[in-house]
Amino acid sequence: MESMTSGRIIARFLLCLCLTGCARLPIHPEVTVDGSNIELMQWQCVGRVGVKQNGRGGSAHFNWSQSAAKYQIDFTGPIGVGHARIVGDGSEVNLYIDNKIQGTAESADELTTQFLGSQLPVSGLVFWIRGIPDPEKQWRQLSDFEFIQQGWHIEIVDTQIVASYALPRKLRLHRDDLKLTLVLTQWMI
Repeated sequence: MESMTSGRIIARFLLCLCLTGCARLPIHPEVTVDGSNIELMQWQCVGRVGVKQNGRGGSAHFNWSQSAAKYQIDFTGPIGVGHARIVGDGSEVNLYIDNKIQGTAESADELTTQFLGSQLPVSGLVFWIRGIPDPEKQWRQLSDFEFIQQGWHIEIVDTQIVASYALPRKLRLHRDDLKLTLVLTQWMI
């Protein structure tokens, strides 16, 4: 199998919409995977994502705006180099790289299949980033802060209280040899 370049690893995550650290940060004791964030339909978050696969990795900054089924996720590489944007409205998803359209599909999951040749659970990230499993798909809770869904292991490493919602500050996701870490530096409700 052909080895993946760092740029391809980052592109794989960018389509996933979807930063691993050694120290475990404290979690608010009152926060669990209880689904209370399901009602949160309009939000924006800013952060960083790290991607590791086959011993290689990369990172990007992101800004994700969500309003019901409409969303826009902007990604920039280290020191502001490179720009990708994913825009969806519930019926169509478009991928732009450096302001040029690169692909269109009915769903973000379909777009990843089209662009990468394999489907990634982009549709799950809209829930996982809020610290909850997708209620439409089966899932298994491992602890108050960990669950498995669609073959992905999702761990809420740290949380923050924003407008009375307990939202992730740091998430780790992994499936097979692909590891993603999201650090959410700012939430706007």
